[in-house]
Amino acid sequence: MIKSFLFQAAIHGILPRVSAAALLSGMILLLPASGQAEDVAEDWPMYRANPSLTGAVKGHLVDEPALLWTFETKGNIQSSPAIVDGVVYVGSMDGSFYALNLSDGSLKWRFRAADEIKSSALVHEGRLFFGDESGFFYALDARLGTLVWRYKTGGSIVSSANLANGRIYFGSYDYVLYCIDPSDGNLFWQAETDGYVHATPVLVNNKVIIAGCDGMVRQYDADDGKPLEQMELGGYVASSPATDGSHIYLGTFQNQVVKLNATTLVDVWRYEHPERQFVFYGSPALVGDRVIIGGRDKLIHGIDRATGKGIWTYPVRAKIDASPAVIGEKVVLGDMSGRLFVLDSATGTRIWVYDTGSAIAGSPAYSRGRVVVGLENGLLLCFGESTENDVEAKEAL
Repeated sequence: MIKSFLFQAAIHGILPRVSAAALLSGMILLLPASGQAEDVAEDWPMYRANPSLTGAVKGHLVDEPALLWTFETKGNIQSSPAIVDGVVYVGSMDGSFYALNLSDGSLKWRFRAADEIKSSALVHEGRLFFGDESGFFYALDARLGTLVWRYKTGGSIVSSANLANGRIYFGSYDYVLYCIDPSDGNLFWQAETDGYVHATPVLVNNKVIIAGCDGMVRQYDADDGKPLEQMELGGYVASSPATDGSHIYLGTFQNQVVKLNATTLVDVWRYEHPERQFVFYGSPALVGDRVIIGGRDKLIHGIDRATGKGIWTYPVRAKIDASPAVIGEKVVLGDMSGRLFVLDSATGTRIWVYDTGSAIAGSPAYSRGRVVVGLENGLLLCFGESTENDVEAKEAL
């Protein structure tokens, strides 16, 4: 049953803040590569949830999540929120980065960057890291929203940051992959490529792997940036690779989902839909024996991780540029028509759908029973299980 967008009228007026049950505090835990759903201490501290970029966590989402609160920014939201210790962190195309209480959507602080923000945040040890369209990469105090340092690159930053062994890795549209010190922003090393570095790098066995707009997958030594293996995919790549520790998975503009050996970068398989040949812009999620990804073919795809054979597809109304979040065995993903879906990851069966009223280009994030997603109209929405207080507040509207 399609849910109506109950707060549509509030878009043009005062947005309500709906209270919810108090949340237990958590801690950030960055986990090693795994193909299974990963428990990130009930938090979502970075793009795709963990350094393996699997987009999957252990957790529980109710079958019929309710809209609990909304928050309005002044620009399109294309980034994915990070959620840590009951705080939601998200950037907007209005040039501001926001910290909100997960419980009710109330504002904790707002930081004004130099330009529009498409990069998703990484939260680590009390600091928040992201980039902007002017090429600045920022470190903020996550509690206060104050600037700790910033680093200037030569191009806009869409790539979200990854972190391993006390180092941060991210790409820029100046064709460069950067490795910097999270404590002070000093450069450890940089590596030049032949195209925009749009995607988030993934870390596997002390190697940094990136897929670029030059159609190449490249591998570097994580300590010194020495170039290692590389593989030509034959087309533009916007998708961030996900890894199970021995292989990487990503989508391409050549209408394929590809599995490569993480050490040699040799092809294991390539998946194409037999009828619909469209771009895969978003990043895949890994859960159990499945790869799950949305495409511009207006389908959500469930693919067998071992063989690359399609298991199921689910049709939607519009193209999908966002990346799926997997909570337990539930897939959460939105399309550009504005509908947000929850599917069963094993069968692709629809469990729930909600019409938000605006295109969804950003990927959802999860924490403690709640899903948070941004819209192109500047709204941030939070869904989860309603409490008594939530019901009373909605009835009072």
